[in-house]
Amino acid sequence: MIDLSTIPDDVLIARGKYSTLNSRARELRLKIRDQMHSMTDQARTVVRLLDSTDVDPDENLANMRALLNAADEAWKELAELATQLNELQPAAWPKGKRNAKNQ
Repeated sequence: MIDLSTIPDDVLIARGKYSTLNSRARELRLKIRDQMHSMTDQARTVVRLLDSTDVDPDENLANMRALLNAADEAWKELAELATQLNELQPAAWPKGKRNAKNQ
């Protein structure tokens, strides 16, 4: 059991903020992964359509562009979160994360 009374309030608040930001970063990483899987599926479809003369791949290519744009936006947000996490980490773990068990 953790005795929260031994941890200063400002450290607990910083850790809560860190946890919130880190949770969002995890969500974004999963979103990007899923988008890349979808893009791969779309690319396979486009390659299959190369042999077909009666199907236009434009819709699949448009979907791939949309997925890539969404992934780009997610990467930008992920970079911003990484900066915030790096700035917040010293306040959340004043003695360093490796020594967190001792805090």
